[in-house]
Amino acid sequence: MNGVPFLNLQYFYCLIYSFFGGDCSRVSITASDVASSTSDALGSAGNAATTTVEVAGGFWSWLWPFGDLGLSSVGSGGAHATGTFAASLASYFPESAVTVLLALGTLLSILWSAFSWFSYSASGILAMAIVSSILTIGFVRMKEWNQFSALPPAESRKSYSWSRWQDLLNEAMTSNPMHWRHAILEADGMLGELLSRLGYAGGTTSEMMRHVPDDAFVTVPQAWEAHRIKNFVAQRTSDYILTQREAFRTMKLYEQVFEEFDFI
Repeated sequence: MNGVPFLNLQYFYCLIYSFFGGDCSRVSITASDVASSTSDALGSAGNAATTTVEVAGGFWSWLWPFGDLGLSSVGSGGAHATGTFAASLASYFPESAVTVLLALGTLLSILWSAFSWFSYSASGILAMAIVSSILTIGFVRMKEWNQFSALPPAESRKSYSWSRWQDLLNEAMTSNPMHWRHAILEADGMLGELLSRLGYAGGTTSEMMRHVPDDAFVTVPQAWEAHRIKNFVAQRTSDYILTQREAFRTMKLYEQVFEEFDFI
């Protein structure tokens, strides 16, 4: 991980810690400290009390304190360790056990470095994916805004449809049969507008109705019945007799379809 400092958490920790005058990269200890802690276990401290040695420290030493320790030499006196912790280990465990612990600590340190590299790399990739997604969504929203910002508000469209529908209902309640016929024809035209908004293709309401499945929406039967009556009304040569009551019932069939989709 030393070769990739921008992915090393220890590097950033040490960088911030150094702003406050600290130094976490290396820990200075005197050999007199080593001597005092190892005199009982190893038998002698030599003349090392007058020298100062450098022992590597580490951010993750709290997780596995053996990773920064090692054996400097092996002699008749036992294991001579480079750190006070290893020296204390030598007093309680045999040389082979300390060697195993040190090897295990080195292995864990390597595994932790590999895991850290993988975690930071995956985090970086995911972070870039999140930023890319946010930018893509923003681009799509901007495109939608430019495309639909000029449309009138939904309330205005609904108010217009409702006002238009009320005028057609008033025509259907007059005593003039021509007004009844006109109201039904206009209502069928509104049905065509609704089907077009729902995505059904066709140049006329009849063509769009042929593409509507029987279970497309709840009021499909009402739409078909009203549309058939409209076809009878539109054919002047038809024997179908349109009464005021039938005209008003037909308008109510259209109204049920429009109300399902909040069209009026």
